[in-house]
Amino acid sequence: MRRFEKIDRARNLLGLGEEASLEEIKRTYRELAKKFHPDKKRGDKRKMQEINQAYKDLLSYCENYRYPLSKERIAKEDRRSRLEERFKDDWLMR
Repeated sequence: MRRFEKIDRARNLLGLGEEASLEEIKRTYRELAKKFHPDKKRGDKRKMQEINQAYKDLLSYCENYRYPLSKERIAKEDRRSRLEERFKDDWLMR
């Protein structure tokens, strides 16, 4: 299975959108783990194994992702900074 297909499958299994923060991934995993854990009355061992694998795949991807740390890239990603720069002379932004 190709890397994208593996990540996309994991994302869909956890019910995540096309963008998710690490915190959202963890929160969603914990919610699903509570719901499907085999020790629960209505737990599902097979489903829990799938959820665990999806979580591992997403964490592996996140651990190997290279985050931009340069001033230019951070400013580009920071929406508020871009708006402030774009409308710096606008009286509404003061």
